Amino acid sequence: MLDRFLDTGLIAMQFMLVAKDHGYDTNPMTGFDAAGFTKILNLDAQRYQPLLLVSIGKAAVAGKMADHQPLSTLVDYR
Repeated sequence: MLDRFLDTGLIAMQFMLVAKDHGYDTNPMTGFDAAGFTKILNLDAQRYQPLLLVSIGKAAVAGKMADHQPLSTLVDYR
């Protein structure tokens, strides 16, 4: 199962990078109702297992950088 998540992440990363290169914004999403998603799209549950959703589009408003703590407050080098 772990290799499926790794493969999914690598594919999603490439998709997101290509989308960005073409001027689109993306957002990966986990924690969704996979069974419900499978049912809505009428997917074969024996063959397909939704692991990750990626939204794609153009932002209505430009995003802003998140406020993060300085690394020096989180890490102590010795």
